Amino acid sequence: MMINYMKSKKKSNKSLEKDKHNFDKYKDVYKSLRVGVITVSDRVYNKLMEDENYGLIKGILEEVGISVSYYSVVPDELELIEGELRKLVQQQFDLVLTNGGTGFSPKDLTPEATKKVITKETPGITELMRYEGFKNTPKAALSRATSGIANKTLIINLPGTPKGVKECLTAVIPILPHAYEMINQLSVRH
Repeated sequence: MMINYMKSKKKSNKSLEKDKHNFDKYKDVYKSLRVGVITVSDRVYNKLMEDENYGLIKGILEEVGISVSYYSVVPDELELIEGELRKLVQQQFDLVLTNGGTGFSPKDLTPEATKKVITKETPGITELMRYEGFKNTPKAALSRATSGIANKTLIINLPGTPKGVKECLTAVIPILPHAYEMINQLSVRH
């Protein structure tokens, strides 16, 4: 299954071999991650639209051996988004991926809710996602997504479009094991 993920990235053969080595090296870490996904969307919450992003996120994660242990949909309301994030941090999830609510609309409040929960920002992750998106469209600069750490939980805001989700999530997957090791003080080198 990993082959599909690696083929979706335009890389040289040498780079693909390096990725395969890293995936093999970290397969136990990928399998052990406790992951939650939160879709932030009024339309999905009110069943006016299917949640295309969750299936995409789940599929991309499964390609590298990561299982999703929790999934929820919340409307675009600051307190509800914040409450859902706090719940997963309290339940000691390793990774929480939100999708939606990162644009310029007045109802796009996912970054604000995330900033209320995190204690450390991880701007490099957010910059990496914007960089990957910007390769395909200048509109990636309009993302207000953020990421950070709360206790030992890494929270990453993904965009609300399937294309944006795929670009951003595939960009950060290779760094997740090392991030996990650093957060949990398991890494002796960095």
